[in-house]
Amino acid sequence: MYMPAADSWTTDAGTERTGSLATLYDTRPYIVLLKWSNLFPSREFRIFVVHNLLVGITQRDLVMYEELQSSRRREEILGLISNFHRDVFSKHFTSTTSHCCYDIYIDKFDTVFIIDVSALHTDCTDGVLFSLQDELLPLTALDPLTEPFMRHLHQIRNSRYLRPIFEDCGDGVVDSEVVDGAQFLQTYVPTSLHCIPFRVVTGEHEREGHRRAIVQSTALRLPSDNINLSDSHAIEAFIASQSATVEEDGDSDGVE
Repeated sequence: MYMPAADSWTTDAGTERTGSLATLYDTRPYIVLLKWSNLFPSREFRIFVVHNLLVGITQRDLVMYEELQSSRRREEILGLISNFHRDVFSKHFTSTTSHCCYDIYIDKFDTVFIIDVSALHTDCTDGVLFSLQDELLPLTALDPLTEPFMRHLHQIRNSRYLRPIFEDCGDGVVDSEVVDGAQFLQTYVPTSLHCIPFRVVTGEHEREGHRRAIVQSTALRLPSDNINLSDSHAIEAFIASQSATVEEDGDSDGVE
């Protein structure tokens, strides 16, 4: 059994099990520890996959980074992620019913590493700059070769929820009126970079707009997220109370 450092595994632990109890009890548990690394949050991205298609990319950290304001750099990142998804990730998810999201990290040498993989689910997925309920989950119920699926993707690309990076998708765009499924698959596969919504924070108002929604979703938070999303006055009060407790313990230890 693999239990990551998040509270979402408790949901899985309480669900119905299949197989005999003997098989369950004979299974040897393992503790898996991930090596800590000093990662730069500006290089962490979350990728959304529906029907094994790359349908959205967002920065993971809700901070405006100067590096991500460059359209040239965004296009480079989009190319790196698209190639990684096509050449590495998608080979392990060949079914057209695959719906998931995964986090990646791009180092200074532009090498892509997978940080985490998760199911696309309301209880354990943070859509960050995408609306999971309104934009991504409806895609899972649609056939990728039908007009409704193409129309929905077109709406995501031009969504008013948060402005996508690429306003003009150029000649490779699948128009909302196109109903040819074969043409859709030829134009919307990960190699058609301009059709993939790639969202980053471009202003403080966007960050604040999503802050409250993330507070409600704690399943995928890191410890630093809990601190960053906490009220500053509450943190100061907590530090003060802990300092007072330490001082009281020190005084009591000196009493005979």
